[in-house]
Amino acid sequence: QLRLHTVVLIGSPSEQEKVSAWIKQVFNGVLPPSWQNWTGQTAWPDLQALFERSTVLIGPDSAPLHLANAVGKPRLIGLLGPTA
Repeated sequence: QLRLHTVVLIGSPSEQEKVSAWIKQVFNGVLPPSWQNWTGQTAWPDLQALFERSTVLIGPDSAPLHLANAVGKPRLIGLLGPTA
């Protein structure tokens, strides 16, 4: 059975320009209807509420990934690289 999901892009206010450039490059500036760009628009309580309703979170080794783990998300995909 096909299940449709909403993809939500998140990030800090300092990442808004990079995300906008990525959207322009990948989607010609227009996100598909099932995607939303919340970059720079969320505070920690917003993220907690979002993660509690989420099915999957994909992200780098960052505070939001650890917050999602703290609220008990069973499906986390961490994009981790080498560290010192």
